[in-house]
Amino acid sequence: MQVSHSKMSHSGWLLAFPFLFVSFTVSIDETMANLQLGILLLSTLLFLFASWNKLVQPQRYTRVLLWLYLTPWLLCITIGYSNNFITGNPLSYLEIRPFGRLANILVLSLLLFLFGKQPLISQEATNKKIVRYYYYSLCILLLFAFWQIADFYFNFPIPFPFQTRSYMHSASDLDLSFSKRITSYAEEPSFLAPFVMEGIILSFVTISKSYARYAMATLFLIVCILTFSPSAYIALTSCILVIFVYRYRKWMLFILPLVLFLILSTFTIFQHLEAIQYFLTRIENYTSSSRYLSIILPIKYMFEEGNWITILFGYGTRSMGALYEAHHQNFPFGTSNTTFADILFECGSVGLLCYLGIYIILFKRAAKTLKASPIPLLLFVNFLISSLYRGDFSTTHFIANIILICIFSSETFLYTHHLQTHRPWSK
Repeated sequence: MQVSHSKMSHSGWLLAFPFLFVSFTVSIDETMANLQLGILLLSTLLFLFASWNKLVQPQRYTRVLLWLYLTPWLLCITIGYSNNFITGNPLSYLEIRPFGRLANILVLSLLLFLFGKQPLISQEATNKKIVRYYYYSLCILLLFAFWQIADFYFNFPIPFPFQTRSYMHSASDLDLSFSKRITSYAEEPSFLAPFVMEGIILSFVTISKSYARYAMATLFLIVCILTFSPSAYIALTSCILVIFVYRYRKWMLFILPLVLFLILSTFTIFQHLEAIQYFLTRIENYTSSSRYLSIILPIKYMFEEGNWITILFGYGTRSMGALYEAHHQNFPFGTSNTTFADILFECGSVGLLCYLGIYIILFKRAAKTLKASPIPLLLFVNFLISSLYRGDFSTTHFIANIILICIFSSETFLYTHHLQTHRPWSK
């Protein structure tokens, strides 16, 4: 449905405004992270107040996504916490201190709820603002990334103001000439990686001039490379494969093996390059890495020490962090840095199934639209891969990805992108 911009409700920008600060969720500065959450809460409440009489019945898939997101936490509160208390589990309700995360979950659920129920008269215009504001947030992250590059590599007179985990790690056996990885104001390179990938993708739908699109995508790509993050490289390679499927799907039986051969050849031919060495070392040593252990140990603890209730409904919100803070011998980490392992431990098998349902719904919507546009599937692939190395399900970034995939798989976007490719959808 095409709706004129002039008909846009004055309250529409309130729903879009928090997306301008989504990149703050990964900031090393806790004040920035709290600021974006406060803005999100205030904006959603004001939007709810201003649009209460205009809200409509949401589409079925949006309702399903909301309940799949919220239900695991309702179950872990009512059943998981009760089980901890009854069985005398060391993870008592107060020791877990779940209130901050639960507040995040409720605010994010409200955002998803309002996105699905936004007034029809302003829906298209508001969605375009959401995309545009989100892209601006990525550009802010990009600006600080190049400030960091200028400081690290060109002795910029104004030092980069954030102390992040930019040093090279997990490659102690390599003698590398470079020692810094780009983080921007994110806590570490892997936190930055999904954002720069989103920047590359969204550059092609948010910028009107062709040369400007490629220029901005190139800038995001440079930062992506300089993260020296294996996760970022895997996401980039996967997205390139999606592009090949989109453009040459009729010849995929011939092209896909060729592309895979070229990728493997690149790593073989250029294996002497330090960046490639670092990447390969991280991959080869994965089973002995802290990231691998942070996934395996919680799952092992859950099935060896837990009962059928904890296996079904988990130990409760922030339970892994509570064990870490209590210096439990099996928990040298406060998170697995993996959405699926964190959800399994905190919300149990039921919670994990619910979250898998979210990914299945988003994948079906994204894959269904591939003939018209690769954008939804590109966003989904990046979202899925980032979920394997980031446990950010209680952040605005997680919900923002769900909303973006829903927007870009909508009929409005597909019509404009497929039939009017010379005009960017978010214009």
